[in-house]
Amino acid sequence: MHEYLDDGYKILSHIHQQLIQGKTVAGYRVSIKNTHHKSFDAHLSADFLYDRNDEVEGLIINLTNPVIYDDALNRILRKEKLSTIVHLANTLSHEIRNPINILSGRLQLLESEIEDPENKKPFESIQRQIDRILHITDLLGKFNLTREDSVPERCNIIEIFQKVFKEKTPQFKEKKLELISTMQGSKFWIEGNHVQFSDAFGYLLDTVSELTPPGEKLEFSGKMISTYAHSSWYEIQVIIPGVKLNSTQLFEPYQSIDMEMNGFLGLGMAIMHTIFHNYGAKIESFIQNKEHTLIRIRFPLLESKEDKKNTARPLKKQKK
Repeated sequence: MHEYLDDGYKILSHIHQQLIQGKTVAGYRVSIKNTHHKSFDAHLSADFLYDRNDEVEGLIINLTNPVIYDDALNRILRKEKLSTIVHLANTLSHEIRNPINILSGRLQLLESEIEDPENKKPFESIQRQIDRILHITDLLGKFNLTREDSVPERCNIIEIFQKVFKEKTPQFKEKKLELISTMQGSKFWIEGNHVQFSDAFGYLLDTVSELTPPGEKLEFSGKMISTYAHSSWYEIQVIIPGVKLNSTQLFEPYQSIDMEMNGFLGLGMAIMHTIFHNYGAKIESFIQNKEHTLIRIRFPLLESKEDKKNTARPLKKQKK
């Protein structure tokens, strides 16, 4: 084994001892030696090979591609995580809405019985907080409609964003905000889910609309970028002028009621973060020039069939 695996002798000794103790040997990370002094990772599983008399004759060793293993495991974990979140959202929405509806009704009765003008402001303040809580239950209910059994699929990230962008444009016009979208390219494919991604972009645009002061200009820009690891990403970013919020404030679902802007901020952005993060996206927020907030989201791109052909096709030697 030492000829084929890094530290093969140590690995063999270790898995042998584990099996003798009756322990399961599965999913061990090992490095397979390749030509040109290179190596690549694999998952090792092993068990004893028994003869007809139940005596150990040797070892059965299985090596699997970690990329396939990790991808399958990540899909399972992602579905379980979303299932848990959806169930929690549904339960919270129901449990919160019932007592709040009762409080709202009692408040209206109390307000009609106490007609003192001095109590008008306290009543309005209480009603605002009730409306805010009801708004949160609406968000939880919407997240429940994203369907936990929605499977990952090949999505055109620009197409999804532009569709939501078009739907939300009237909302920005009502607030007298100038909205611009400058997306480079038209077809960039990612692994995601159309329903969930549409919801997530909707939360993002709603939050940006609520945070931005009236009369300002907002530009959503997008482009493909490459990293040092030779992987490709599609990056979407927006700068919110005149607003200073760090990542903790922007994605924290439990906002203080004393914050001036606390409608979609918090829960909506936390849901957006959960959806995108579950599909491998990287989300960042920075305070720029001490007066603006930059939100940047990077989506890992799927390799196209043409790219795979070009990668797999060996280069032809040029004739002298």
